[in-house]
Amino acid sequence: MLEMALFFFVGLAAGIASGLFPGLHPNLISSIALVQNIEYEKKAVLIVSVYAGHIIFSAVPAVFFGIPDESTIVSVLPGNRMALDGNGIAAIKTMAVSTLFASVLALLFMPFALWFYPQAYGAASPYLIYILVLASLLLVARTKKPLLSAAVFLAAGLLGFYALRMEMQDGFLPLFSGFFAMGAILNYRKQKMPRQKDGNLDLGILKYSALGMALGGLANLIPAISSPAQIAAFASIFIAFETENYLATVAAVNAGQFVFALASSASMDKARHGLVINLAQIIGIGENLNMLLFYFLLGIAIAGAALFLLRKKAGQLSGVDFSWFNWILALYLLFVVFTLDGVLGVLVFAISSALGYATVRIGVERTVMMAAIIVPTILLLVGIS
Repeated sequence: MLEMALFFFVGLAAGIASGLFPGLHPNLISSIALVQNIEYEKKAVLIVSVYAGHIIFSAVPAVFFGIPDESTIVSVLPGNRMALDGNGIAAIKTMAVSTLFASVLALLFMPFALWFYPQAYGAASPYLIYILVLASLLLVARTKKPLLSAAVFLAAGLLGFYALRMEMQDGFLPLFSGFFAMGAILNYRKQKMPRQKDGNLDLGILKYSALGMALGGLANLIPAISSPAQIAAFASIFIAFETENYLATVAAVNAGQFVFALASSASMDKARHGLVINLAQIIGIGENLNMLLFYFLLGIAIAGAALFLLRKKAGQLSGVDFSWFNWILALYLLFVVFTLDGVLGVLVFAISSALGYATVRIGVERTVMMAAIIVPTILLLVGIS
């Protein structure tokens, strides 16, 4: 029992580190854990706790630095705006509380999910391409500059298609770090973030947490949609979110997707989440479902409490002079991209950075660059891979 607890806390610490340092992806940590000579149950606990720490603490660089990973891509823009308004602490509190609430709620829906997935799997797949095409048209049409947005959409989509076909360890890293982080850095004008206020949390976000949890379940139900970013971006087309409600929804999507991926793996041996796929290689998900859920929820609770206690320390990041710190971040991202993805990654990073910069300059909403995921998915469905 003590050894299990040790692996739990080691995994939680590694997950917190991967959340704070973009590029240190939980999938990478879990892949390393898979090849170690460790008992299967201990490996599983380590992997689950890594993800719990990661999705809580990844809010910090997304909000204060504007650096996304795969799970925080669509939270960067509203989170960063809240930080610029002095509400960065409120943003990370919103995401942490929403993640915890969605995890608990998903746990309550687990019996239904175990029954539902085998019944519903594949029912939506014949219509997926039509859903994606319609959603893409709406995503572009709702912008202020639809023609320019369409051009950016196509450019980002083609770049995503080719980048994700290349032999890189993490194709998302150079794509979205360039689109969002470097795009913001290159357009940065010297300014200092205001002092971050620690206000009360609006519990009205909980209904959006419930929505995000349900949307996270859809990420496991619909073939070819495996990214929380896709689900959240499409939801924003149909629902007019206020900033904090949107952050709550995005955070809950991540939690709901993971919990329900365990359900889909347990009930029909299929999952669309990288970490759950890794878990299924070493342990029977169905036989160990309760243990995995327990450690995941415990990890979310501990990481969430730690972030809450450290929220003012995180808020002090607003005092950093970003006129020089941004370039440190740029060098860090370049180093991480080169280390993980080599020269090809650096090339994709350069192109995506240029597109991210141009998108801001011409006044096009940066969410349109989510085409880097949407277009490859559509092409995959029509048989082009």
